[in-house]
Amino acid sequence: MDSKLVRETAWAKVYQTSSGAMLTESKFLDDQFTVRADEIAGKWPTMTNNGQLDFLIAFLARPRIHAEDKKILDFLMELDDRKVWIMIAPLMAKYPNRDQALTFLLKIIKTNTEGLANCYHALELMNDPRAVPSVRMKYESYRARFLSSDETQMGTIALVDYAYCCSALRKLEPRSEYDDVLRALKSVPDERVANQANRILHG
Repeated sequence: MDSKLVRETAWAKVYQTSSGAMLTESKFLDDQFTVRADEIAGKWPTMTNNGQLDFLIAFLARPRIHAEDKKILDFLMELDDRKVWIMIAPLMAKYPNRDQALTFLLKIIKTNTEGLANCYHALELMNDPRAVPSVRMKYESYRARFLSSDETQMGTIALVDYAYCCSALRKLEPRSEYDDVLRALKSVPDERVANQANRILHG
C-alpha cells in the first residue's frame, strides 16, 4: 500500500496511506534506536500533553527493555501521574526487576477505578501468583457491580476492565467462573466489550 510521510517526531514517523488512513511507525521498534533518560526527564516538564502522549505511544512499541529504557521507565514511574502509569503498564511485563514491576502494577489497580485493562494484561503476562489476591479483589468488585445493575450503567471502560481482569485470573488461577463471566460479557449490546470478551475466550 502506497503511503507518504506526513509528520516525524524524535521517536516516530506518521504516514498517510492512499486510502487516507494514518499509520504511526515507532522508532523504538529499531533495537539500535536509543533515547537518553536524562533527555526525556529534562524535556518532560515543558512537553505538551500531546507531545508526552506521542512519546509514550512510541515507547510502548519497544520489543525489549534496554538499560536506558529502564531508566526512562524509572523516571515515568516516579511521576505523580496515574495516566502515565496506566499507559506504561504493558512495559512492566518486560521490566528487569520483577518485584518492582509487580509492586508498581498492584499499586495502580489499588489506587485507580477505571482504565486498568493494560495493568491486568501485564499481570497476565507476568503470571505471578502473588498478584491473585489484589486482582481477585477487583474481580469481586466488578462482579458485584455487574450483577446489581445493567451493563449500560457500568460503562464500556469498566466492562472492558472486567473482561481483562477475568483474562488475567484465567491465567493466574484457572477457574470456570471466569469463562462464564466472559461468555456473559460476550452477549452484552456494547460491541467493543463483546468483541474483547470474544477475543479473550477464543484467542
